[in-house]
Amino acid sequence: MSINFKHTQTGLIKECPEGFSWTYFFFGPIVGMIRGMWTPFFVSLFTFGLANLYYMFKINKTYASQLMEKGFIPASDVDHQKLVLLGLVIPKEKHHVA
Repeated sequence: MSINFKHTQTGLIKECPEGFSWTYFFFGPIVGMIRGMWTPFFVSLFTFGLANLYYMFKINKTYASQLMEKGFIPASDVDHQKLVLLGLVIPKEKHHVA
């Protein structure tokens, strides 16, 4: 499963995996390098892979945060709800008609 993001200015769509990162499990810091996430890359290298145990569970959430910092927004309401469940965004307010 994944969360789709759309860039606010360019319209570029990016896909961010959810949950446990099997790619980080198998490939370690290479994933950080490919995604341009240099902190996890260098931390994993300097700890001789010990930090991989942490990043396997957190790298996808960190990647989603990084995408939002770069101007990406959830591509749909379903993607927004997934980010709410991860605690990365606040829920949209529902307006009640009286």
